[in-house]
Order: sequence, then structure tokens, then C-alpha cells
Amino acid sequence: MSALRDRLAAKARRRTVFHVEISDAEDARRRVDEAQQQVTLRGFMDGASELETAKAALAAAEQELAKHYEPVEFQAATPADYEALSAAHFQDKKDDDIDIDAVLPALAAICAVEEDMRDEAWWSDQLSPATSAWSAGERSALYNRLVDLNVARPDVRIPKG
Repeated sequence: MSALRDRLAAKARRRTVFHVEISDAEDARRRVDEAQQQVTLRGFMDGASELETAKAALAAAEQELAKHYEPVEFQAATPADYEALSAAHFQDKKDDDIDIDAVLPALAAICAVEEDMRDEAWWSDQLSPATSAWSAGERSALYNRLVDLNVARPDVRIPKG
């Protein structure tokens, strides 16, 4: 088998990390913004030591901000699993007719990388609009990320040949 065939045969399913805000990060985001402004300001001024100090402050602020998020890794579902989910939730429906709250727990469960996170009932409880802390925007962002992960789309950054 050729090297190209070997590489194509070993193709991995695409992955993504979704960062879930687990605590109020507003103050930390503000500190990152302020630190970034200082880096930008120092970049226009003379004085390498002031710029390095500002960069160190930015790095510290970013580390504090990261503590407010939990990364959850997802990978594209197997084609068979995604086709089954699609048949149950997407076929013969317009985008406006798709019940995101019904499909999202199943989609998250089949795409979760960590075995412990593949429980559809758990995702249902976590994402329920009636009982969860997930906002409509967070649920929508997760849904869009997972659908994008599973729908093959060419990367526009890949040069055309």
C-alpha cells in the first residue's frame, strides 16, 4: 500500500474542545482585557522591561480566567451513529423545525471523548432548559459546534490546487 493510502486509511475523526464556563468569569475577563490593553500600550512605547512585565501580567490574568472554565473534548461521531441521529432528528425538517433541546443530549453523548461523558440521560439533565444552569446561548453554541464537527466542510484556509 502506498504512503498516501496508509495516511488516508489512518484518518482520525475530527476533535474539538468546548470550554464550559463553570463559574462567573466576568471579573477575570475584565482583568484579561485590561492586561491586554497594557500589553498593547507598552508595545507602542519604548521599554522592553515594561512590555515584559505587562506580558507576565497578561499571562497571569489568562491563567486566572482559565480556572473558570472546564474543557470538554468531543470527536465526530462514527458515520453510522451520526446517520442514525440525523434520521431521528434532522431528516425532512427545516432548521427552524429542529428541536435543539431534544437532539443536543444525544449529540453530546455520541460525540463525547471521555467514556464517563457518553451518558445521554446525564446530558439531558445537564442541558434541560427547565432545570440547568446552561443558558440558551451556551446550549446553542454547543449544538452548533457539535453539528459542525460532524458535518464535513472543506477548510477555506486549505490552498486550492
